[in-house]
Amino acid sequence: MIDNNSTMGGRLEEEIFRVFGSLTKATAAIGAKGASYFRPYLSNTNRIGMTARKRFAAIGLDVDYIVGGVRKPVKEEDEITVEMWRKFDDIEFRLLQLVKDFQELVAMAKHGRKRR
Repeated sequence: MIDNNSTMGGRLEEEIFRVFGSLTKATAAIGAKGASYFRPYLSNTNRIGMTARKRFAAIGLDVDYIVGGVRKPVKEEDEITVEMWRKFDDIEFRLLQLVKDFQELVAMAKHGRKRR
């Protein structure tokens, strides 16, 4: 992630990671087929036009910040919601990993010895 918010592309990347945590999740949210959708904007090759602004706003990105470098005032409830979703995503990832580990363990046990 770019730690530099001096360009629209840098601020876009910062917003994507703030809201979604990854480019992959943002790509899915916007309905694009691949992360290449964001590449021209992230590299500052393309300017962010009205169509892109509307799409970015629709998925929860702060377009005013991305385009102008000024953040909207954030209500405390919004911050709580963002933090809750980050925690949900983290728990979901850990649960999926535990299920995968459990399934591997069961498969190893079945192949390693028979039950009595």
